[in-house]
Amino acid sequence: MGVPETYFLFPAFPNPFNPETTLSFIVPDEHQTITLNIINVRGQKIKTLISGEVAPGVHTVSWNGTDWDNKYVSAGIYFGVLNHNSGTKIQKMIMLK
Repeated sequence: MGVPETYFLFPAFPNPFNPETTLSFIVPDEHQTITLNIINVRGQKIKTLISGEVAPGVHTVSWNGTDWDNKYVSAGIYFGVLNHNSGTKIQKMIMLK
């Protein structure tokens, strides 16, 4: 089984979550710069989980429900946003308290 040919952002698991969820994504090509951000419903960036060049393949990262200052965010809807060279992939997440 080779590396998939397209970017893909899997649904967060668990979802809804409290206090932590996991995001997995596929990067198909070498030397690709990606960012994986957490965004709130207002479009504000809450936290960057990954920013930079990653190897091709499947990657997994956890979000512990905190913002830039490592303070827990409010319950609500958030989005995992994967930006890559060819576009953007988005997954909705629900933080429960």
